[in-house]
Amino acid sequence: MVVLNFFVTTAALPSLATDLHANTAALQWISAGYGLAFAAGLITSARLGDLYGRRKVFVWGLIVFTAASAACAAAPTIGILNGTRIAQGIGAALMGPQVLAFFSAMFTGHAHRRAVAWQNTVVGAASIGGQIIGGLLITANIAGLGWRSVFVINVPLGLIAIVLALRWVPESRAANAGRGLDVAGTLMTVLGLVGVVLALVQGRETGWPLWSFVVLVAAMLALVIFVRHQRIRTKRGRTPLLDLAVFRYSGFSSGLGGIGVLYAVTGVMSVVLSLYLQQVKGLTVLEAGGMFAVLNVGFLLTSTRQAKLTTRHGVKVAVWGALILAIGYAVLAVSGTTGGTHGWLIMAAGLILAGAGQALANGALTSSVTATVEGHHAGATAGVLMTVQEAAGPVGVALLGVVYFATWGGFTAALAAMSLAALVSAVFARQHARAVNAPDAPDGSEAPGAPDAPGGSAGGRA
Repeated sequence: MVVLNFFVTTAALPSLATDLHANTAALQWISAGYGLAFAAGLITSARLGDLYGRRKVFVWGLIVFTAASAACAAAPTIGILNGTRIAQGIGAALMGPQVLAFFSAMFTGHAHRRAVAWQNTVVGAASIGGQIIGGLLITANIAGLGWRSVFVINVPLGLIAIVLALRWVPESRAANAGRGLDVAGTLMTVLGLVGVVLALVQGRETGWPLWSFVVLVAAMLALVIFVRHQRIRTKRGRTPLLDLAVFRYSGFSSGLGGIGVLYAVTGVMSVVLSLYLQQVKGLTVLEAGGMFAVLNVGFLLTSTRQAKLTTRHGVKVAVWGALILAIGYAVLAVSGTTGGTHGWLIMAAGLILAGAGQALANGALTSSVTATVEGHHAGATAGVLMTVQEAAGPVGVALLGVVYFATWGGFTAALAAMSLAALVSAVFARQHARAVNAPDAPDGSEAPGAPDAPGGSAGGRA
């Protein structure tokens, strides 16, 4: 529902801008405000799930998201809409980490990998169908709602999800979660993450003014202080917001690095491909959407088979996926130098390869990283993982996007750089595979902890 909302909202922007008399800057905040709230709340949300119960926090996230959707639909001005979009982001942040924590608490082995694979499949389906559904809703103009219908649709979906969660999802929490919330740590991580995303997103949009660099440096400093603050709290026997012991698990950091690079290149891919198809190749928005559908077809076809492949061959499937992704981007780079029908055929082949590689690498790495940790660290793992995923997109656009924007329409150069970045992800995936398969690999058990409290079982190693 969260992913679907993002894409249907994108489809509504043109009619929304006309109806609410919104300028470009205000429209940017419809996505930016949501993204900032989402990224900044993930680590805190994971901690709340450990403290009070993951199902409880998930359901409250659904309630906030559903209520905010209704408020978005009723927004009379662009300012109020942006405010309610931030509320939507908060609701999404409350839900996000709990899903991965559910998987770790409820499943082990192949069942865990299959759950992650199905999650990826659903995300891919929402990505494909989002803009189509948004366009259909706006065109149908049911009850004269127009663009507001893309938010109204979340209300019945949210209510159904609340009932299903309360009925079918078992409660789980970390048995050694401690007491209370680290308020100072929460403020540091929120300020740090908001600053990083704000500086990268708005800095690029405004031509990198001085303030963007000042905010970025300040945000990075806040995150460094946050890490030190967590270590001090742990040494003093106080419960941290983020248990840094998760980084002691064998292969956790290398797996996280691979996922971060993956999300960085796929984030910049959506920007570069959209601009290239519309501004250089002259396609309409609908035609460009059709090319993105080709990418997602490759993703969907492969994601349904990823769990079985990983069960049979191990986490090295992530290495294969990253290599296929690198080849796909290289083929796309070649398509930028080839005209006519052959160029479009080469692009389609590259998109299918890139989608397939992304599904294999992301699915295998995500399931392995989340299964590598013990159940009592499931919440912290989910919070860190999703934060890396959210922050990696703006970082990728800021770094790799420079290659495209440095030379107008520099599609080939940008895709070549992205291909090299995908190879870096393959290196991280290889390091992760070696670490988790090592017979004497440390499992983080030297850190204080205990299995999940009743209501969930400890996640096993993939």
